[in-house]
Amino acid sequence: MIPHAERLESAVSAMLEELRAEQEREGALGCELIESRHRRRELLRSLTILIRTFPEAARRQNRQRLAQVEARHRAPRRRPGASERSEATLAFLAGYPGDEVRAAELGQALVEAGLDPGRAYAAQALHRLGRQGLVTRVGQGRYRISRQHPELVALRRRGLEDRGREG
Repeated sequence: MIPHAERLESAVSAMLEELRAEQEREGALGCELIESRHRRRELLRSLTILIRTFPEAARRQNRQRLAQVEARHRAPRRRPGASERSEATLAFLAGYPGDEVRAAELGQALVEAGLDPGRAYAAQALHRLGRQGLVTRVGQGRYRISRQHPELVALRRRGLEDRGREG
């Protein structure tokens, strides 16, 4: 093997090892999450039983405290970069050359843009955009882009104007 090819082969081996390690870490975190949820349910059950033993006034106060903790747990959390992913999704659709797009293509484009959408993000995003009328589902994981939708038209115009200024 030539020296350059050996370095590339070494880099591939190192990256594969890192990928294996990340997969193992992800699996371990999944197990920890399951255990944590189980502990949380057990604590919740135990607290509920314990609170029942208090006099009425203290019971009410402790139930309110428990409700506050539970409300914080259930509050929707916005993932970092969510709006950036949404903008990148719309920009991808506006600039997409074909009439139909696959969820996998969108997911790959987001990864290439340096965003980490997660496995199901592209399909979920296209489903939500379908409810808004930007795309129409035509098959499993396939969507037809609505080229007349005002939001996509505006994005396409903005993109063409930006390219005109650059060139």
